[in-house]
Amino acid sequence: MGDDDVIALSALQHWAYCPRQCGLIYREQVFDDNVHTLRGQAVHAQADRPGFEFRRGLRVERALPLFSDRLGLVGKADTVEFEPDGTPYPVEYKHGARVDCNGANAAVSEPDSLLAPAKHAA
Repeated sequence: MGDDDVIALSALQHWAYCPRQCGLIYREQVFDDNVHTLRGQAVHAQADRPGFEFRRGLRVERALPLFSDRLGLVGKADTVEFEPDGTPYPVEYKHGARVDCNGANAAVSEPDSLLAPAKHAA
């Protein structure tokens, strides 16, 4: 499977948030940082550093590479907490309120079911 055949998990997340934004970022290669994206990058600073630790009886992995040849997906988990029995729980870090691509407060939409098993940390 070549690089053109895989889809970045971040592209799916952008698509769920706003298909137009996804197209601009991944197809047109257009993206401008602003105060909100810079704050988000600061929040991700720890999660983006690969490593692991044990916390509250859990193994906590940061910046864990993810892939599925069958689904043609590739990405990186911010953090995955592993229960003592090995059960993984992804943790996704986000900063700020949830809004749709028009800037309005957004309700959870159907595509977000892709992230349903994930824990969310603010």
